[in-house]
Order: sequence, then C-alpha cells, then structure tokens
Amino acid sequence: MAEEELEARLTRIRAAARSGDAAARRAWDALIALVLGRDAVEGDLDLEPRRVVVLIEERSHEDQRFADVFDLWMARYGAVTEGDEVHHEISGTGGIVFHGEIVHAQITITGDYASRPPGPPFGDDDWGDETDDPA
Repeated sequence: MAEEELEARLTRIRAAARSGDAAARRAWDALIALVLGRDAVEGDLDLEPRRVVVLIEERSHEDQRFADVFDLWMARYGAVTEGDEVHHEISGTGGIVFHGEIVHAQITITGDYASRPPGPPFGDDDWGDETDDPA
C-alpha cells in the first residue's frame, strides 16, 4: 500500500476514534501498541498519522516479523473506515446480525431467514421436522 493511501486511512481511523467510535479507537490503540510497543495513552490520538506511517515504513524495512504483524493489523482493522463512514465487518455463518446506533434505511431479509422465524416463540426449535410447528 502506498504511503499516501496508508496515511489517508490512518487519518480517517484517528478522526473516527476522536469522534468516539469504539471500533476506530480499538484500531488506533492496537496500532499504537504495535508501532510504539506500549499500551496506548490518552495523548496518542494527537499523534500525526504521517509520523505513524514513517515509523511503520522504517520498522517494516528493518524487521520482517513487524511487517507481518502489521499486515495482520491491516487485515483486521484496515477497513474500519472507508470514505467518511465507519464500517464493521462480521464474518461467520451464524445468522442475521444488525449492528448500529441509528438506522435510517429499509432492511430487507431474503433467503431462508425471510421465510420462517427462528425457533421459539414462533415455532419449535426442531428445524428438521416441520409437521409440529404451530407457526
């Protein structure tokens, strides 16, 4: 990733963290712990993203293990912000997840989850036997 792109991404994460976004704050704190080798403290939100990028570049060239761990940080936290919005990614196959404070949108559920509500109180939890469902 180009230094300018990384700096822009870190600037967005820091701005979201400053505005109180918990996911962005965790991302920034994890980055500080990685780059500076210590727990984050209150003043770390004042660190300039450009300075952090320089430290990342220096350490990545000197230490392959650091570069690998930074790649893991990017995989976990690098997409916290895109544009001016904060994004959270949830992976897995457990079902439907809604996450947010205020949602101003129509939500449409499709597929298996749209056709039948899950288990009690709407029906039994025996998914294999549809004959005894009161729903």
